[in-house]
Amino acid sequence: MALSMLAKLSAPPTPENYAREYRRAAGMPAYAVDEAQSATFESADTLLSLIKTIRLTSAGLTQGIERFDGDLKTIFEDQDRDYPQGVRDLIEELAASRATLQKSLQQSHRELEDTRQRLDQVTSELKLSRSQARIDPLTGAINRRGMDEIVEREMSRARRLHTALSVAILDIDHFKRINDDHGHETGDQALIQLVAAIKSGLRDGDVVCRFGGEEFAIILPNSSVNRGLFVLDRLRATVEATPVRIADCLLSLRFSAGVAELSAGDDQDAFIRRADMALLAAKRAGRNRVYVGQAAETASAPSTAACD
Repeated sequence: MALSMLAKLSAPPTPENYAREYRRAAGMPAYAVDEAQSATFESADTLLSLIKTIRLTSAGLTQGIERFDGDLKTIFEDQDRDYPQGVRDLIEELAASRATLQKSLQQSHRELEDTRQRLDQVTSELKLSRSQARIDPLTGAINRRGMDEIVEREMSRARRLHTALSVAILDIDHFKRINDDHGHETGDQALIQLVAAIKSGLRDGDVVCRFGGEEFAIILPNSSVNRGLFVLDRLRATVEATPVRIADCLLSLRFSAGVAELSAGDDQDAFIRRADMALLAAKRAGRNRVYVGQAAETASAPSTAACD
């Protein structure tokens, strides 16, 4: 099952890819390593908070020692009092203890600061690693795991603020032919240039994700299905009219797409599935077109109204 999924996604059977799909097929979390990384990140945050607390406590203790040192100095300078020798000995011992404790606290401050700086560096590296773990290394688009997180977040936001949310799934038409005729390296470059073209035609808040293989998703916050239809058809026409040059090849790319708007009864799977079913209908109808997925309450079959 894992190898079949890798073949469907056109993903190389590297140990990492195989392990991920094997875990999916076995019903286990696909990204256990990332969960451990999240736990490490939380632990680093906890340690930073603990160090801050210790530093505040030691700073307060240092101030207390300084006040105590001032009191001792006042006592020593009070020449009018004739302290017994035992009291003077005790005061001298206290002064020596104070000096030792203050020196120890200063050393602790330096060590805590060194530790804090190291933890800051580790935390920054973890943040970068977590960010990179959600980026498709080939195209720079958000990967499937990152897409799931963003869709979940945007669904929650749309329902909380009562705003529209649409998602589109697109697939490059006859992509296998590009790989067969020109090689996989040319196919990879075609994917890279397609993502760049799509990003240039979107708003800052829109998100491009690699859904799998030559399929991509576009998350469109604050967008009705009509706006999604307009955006995707404009992108489709732009991509078709702008051939891309890769080495000595001039390729004219085309894609089919399905768009769906979030409905009240949607969970994440149903929301994405309606866009995916609309994409399937667009491809069955002849490709190079954008179809709309029906709302949840009428989703017995995908829409057949093309917009090209």
